[in-house]
Amino acid sequence: MSFKNECAIITGASRGIGRATALGLAAKGSYISIFDINEQGARQTASLIEDNFGQKVFVKKVDISKQEQVNQAVRETEEKFGNIHLLVNNAAIVNTTPFSEISLDEWQKVLDINLTGAFYCIKAVLPYMIKERKGKIVNVASIAAKVGGGLFGNVSYAVSKAGLVCLTKGVAKEMASYGINVNAIAPSATDTEMIKDFTGPKREAFIQSLPMGRVASPEEMASAIIFLLSDEASYITGEIMDVNGGLYMD
Repeated sequence: MSFKNECAIITGASRGIGRATALGLAAKGSYISIFDINEQGARQTASLIEDNFGQKVFVKKVDISKQEQVNQAVRETEEKFGNIHLLVNNAAIVNTTPFSEISLDEWQKVLDINLTGAFYCIKAVLPYMIKERKGKIVNVASIAAKVGGGLFGNVSYAVSKAGLVCLTKGVAKEMASYGINVNAIAPSATDTEMIKDFTGPKREAFIQSLPMGRVASPEEMASAIIFLLSDEASYITGEIMDVNGGLYMD
């Protein structure tokens, strides 16, 4: 499994699943372009890549809910690396306000980042992929999309991830004839910053509910993403891969 001389754009790679994916792809030869609102964290990821693998990294502070920022970052990425073959839409936020209390502004912010941000990124990279008739896109959805809510996320989070699932399938159908694969993973709880404050009896009860008896590591999620980006997954498109330790099976 090699990604030598291929460029991967990863959103939200300042930590967690995004960082693990960036490191995993760099280890296999990919150039890495990181779009993240957390520029400091993104540069820490870049330093890890450069120190460990000597691979080229481009870091851009981007609010993915702003289309022109995304478009500009994609243009700069292509100018630096000469191609864009891989995209991982990982950046997301969680909102825990109950549906009965959530404001329109809160609702819209979740959708703008988790769903519309992915839309902007896909729209921006497709012309480059279509031109070369080559590309792979992986969206990071969630088990919340399938069960109506997550460990922390409320209805707005679940809806945004369900929209991402539908976006994945729709774009996969349209892009298949261009040699572009579009897939998603649907994780359950992963040991990232997002759940760092989830401690005590509630955490233990949740872990006991998992058939595997533990939460996932970011690297386990990254492995699933990297597989879907690889040539080994060349005949897979429109797939929503469950990576949840057996918590939900469909």
